[in-house]
Amino acid sequence: MNNKFIVTIEGQRKIVEINGNGQIYVDSEYLEFESEILNGQLFIKTNSRIDSFDYKILNRNSLEIMFQNRIYEIDVKTELEEKTSILLSEKNKNNSKIEVRAPMPGLILKLSKKEGEEVKIGDSLLILEAMKMENDLTAKRDGIIKNLNVIEGQTIEKNQLLMKIE
Repeated sequence: MNNKFIVTIEGQRKIVEINGNGQIYVDSEYLEFESEILNGQLFIKTNSRIDSFDYKILNRNSLEIMFQNRIYEIDVKTELEEKTSILLSEKNKNNSKIEVRAPMPGLILKLSKKEGEEVKIGDSLLILEAMKMENDLTAKRDGIIKNLNVIEGQTIEKNQLLMKIE
């Protein structure tokens, strides 16, 4: 089974896949890659070259690294997180209410928030099991949970309205 991630560095989007053997491909090209953290430094070996980086984790999807006296912000999303982000941004531009819809069919494993609860950007809303993977759907804006339309253990369809955030 392949794990696919969308990695954005300085506005450049790359697709990173890790296959079942642990091999890494960036935009379909094989990359020899090893990493290790020692004494607060991130060491990365790629194709026989070793670099060290100062790093800072910003949130569950982002980190900053310093390389050659320049700071780079790196965002990492799963395919599901990317689809969710696109779906929300397309459907809810200039809207004070956000509809949170299922990016794919699956099973609601856990509701992280209840109707009426306040959420902040990045807060977990629910855990969706899809294709044997647990996916954390997060809030894309601050607000209050309204119209919670699902319960734990419920099977859902793609694009099904899960909740609204006002």
